[in-house]
Amino acid sequence: MHVYDVDHKTELGHAKSFDQLTLADALKEEPSMKGRKFTGFVDENGNKVDIDTVFKAPEAGYENIQPKTVNLYATYCYTITYKTNGGVWKDGSDKNKTETHDVTEGTKILEAPKKEGYTFKEWKGSSSYQPGDAYSEKAKDGYYTSDTLEAVWEKNPATANDSSSKTKNSANTTSKKDSSSSKETKSVSTAANINILSYTITVLASLILFVLILKFRTLQD
Repeated sequence: MHVYDVDHKTELGHAKSFDQLTLADALKEEPSMKGRKFTGFVDENGNKVDIDTVFKAPEAGYENIQPKTVNLYATYCYTITYKTNGGVWKDGSDKNKTETHDVTEGTKILEAPKKEGYTFKEWKGSSSYQPGDAYSEKAKDGYYTSDTLEAVWEKNPATANDSSSKTKNSANTTSKKDSSSSKETKSVSTAANINILSYTITVLASLILFVLILKFRTLQD
């Protein structure tokens, strides 16, 4: 019995004489393909062949048995990983997403996430995409292959509202400073007035006392 990966013309295993053989027995190692992940085998009719599938020998003496060829086709999948670079998906998540598809099946590019203060420009990988574009990354064999797409962002320019808000904030700050300065000036002025009044009262009291002393001496004389 021979088991082949027909896509790559690679003999995976064989047995010269047997009663029965499973794919696991025949499979020397798991097939691999750059940029893709092996997902199993299918037969010529497209039916999935489990690793424990039993292949039986013909009903005859072993000396007359001819090797039996079973054509199996390796199947693979590819992945697209979306990196948000600080963006947030519609569901509120900011986690990167990974999609898995059969290498024979195309797909559409995901919607763009959102990022406050920024505008989404493109998904950038081996190629550039916009949401809804058809994924186009393929190998030379014509099948799709894996890729990682990163969100590219452009910072939004300052708007008139932002400028107005900054002006208002600046005006409010200046007003508060002026108000504070005015309060300090009033406080200093009040303190000065109190000092002058206190000095005036002291001088008047001294003069009155002096006059009373003079009168008292005059009456004694």
